[in-house]
Amino acid sequence: KEMRVEMMKFPTFLVLSILLIVSMIFPTLVNAQSEPKIAQMEIAFLPEYDRHAILVIYRVQLAADTFLPAQIRLPIPSAAGDPYAVAWIDENGQLLVADFTSEPQGDWQIITLTSGGISAQLEYYIDYADSETLRSFTFSWPEGFAIEELSYEVQEPITAENFEVSPSPDRSITGNDGLVYHLADLGPVSTDSSIDLGFSYSNPSGQLSADIIAAPVPVPQPSPVVGEGGTPDIYQIMPWLFGGLGVILVAVGGYFYYQSRRKPGVVKRER
Repeated sequence: KEMRVEMMKFPTFLVLSILLIVSMIFPTLVNAQSEPKIAQMEIAFLPEYDRHAILVIYRVQLAADTFLPAQIRLPIPSAAGDPYAVAWIDENGQLLVADFTSEPQGDWQIITLTSGGISAQLEYYIDYADSETLRSFTFSWPEGFAIEELSYEVQEPITAENFEVSPSPDRSITGNDGLVYHLADLGPVSTDSSIDLGFSYSNPSGQLSADIIAAPVPVPQPSPVVGEGGTPDIYQIMPWLFGGLGVILVAVGGYFYYQSRRKPGVVKRER
């Protein structure tokens, strides 16, 4: 009987142990399979910076308790083509190339990148609408992608005129590169809401900001003095002038010194 009781206790203990282990692992598995939460995201727009297009940058920050590696889904317009750069950021702030897949969905491409950290970055170029010197661009964040805190940053081209952003920025700052940046916090975005923003300006010169920033500042060089019309250069003949003047002064001084040393003679008269 005692042996039978022990055999009955053993399966019960084994079952309880398995249930305990599963209860500990199950939340982790669910977290790994579910889509990670985007805690913060900043969308940066750099119009006519190094191309006659707009560089768009998604800067993503996941929740601190995100299970890693994480699969992050981000929409980009189909008109943009393939992303220019897809990366995740390690603890030292270094950008590392991230693996990604692309899935077309109507006017959008859904980029799914694999991030080894809670920070990631995606970049792409897209064209703006232009009419002679006028530039305009409208961006939409589609439904189905929740963000707890969304913000934007728009870099103003260095040669832009009448620059306007909508919705209006909260603040504008001047960066270390000398360019003006317009910033605003848009707050949370739910899965059933979308965000629209845009900007417009004119660029009569058509110059790129990067070209002007990278252009070296000309340093004025002293121009050499060149004689014109056969006239001798005064700087070249000056030593000879001073030398000749010195010889003349020495000669005159010697003459007067000699005259001062002579004694007057006796004059004889004849009767």
